[in-house]
Amino acid sequence: MAVSSVEIITVRIKKDVKKQAMENAAAVGIPLASLINAFVTKFAAEGRVPFEISVPQRPNKSVRAAIDELESGGGERCASIEDMYRVAGIKS
Repeated sequence: MAVSSVEIITVRIKKDVKKQAMENAAAVGIPLASLINAFVTKFAAEGRVPFEISVPQRPNKSVRAAIDELESGGGERCASIEDMYRVAGIKS
C-alpha cells in the first residue's frame, strides 16, 4: 500500500477496552490496527456493520429486586433443584 493512500483515523476508547483488545489481538497474532483496518474495510465495502449489534437484555423489576436482595446478602441458598423448588413454592 502506498503511503500516500493511507489516512489516519483517531478514535477515543476506554483505556481498559483498548488494553483488552490489544491483548486479544496479540494472542491471535494480529496487530490491533490491522483488525480495525479489516473492520473499516469490510464496512466500507458492504455498507453494514459486519457483526450483530444489540442492546443487552436488562432484568425486569422482579429479577432486579432478586439480584439486589442476593447482592446485599439476603435470599436463601439451595443445595438442590428440589430444594429451590420448595423455597420458591413450586411443586415438582
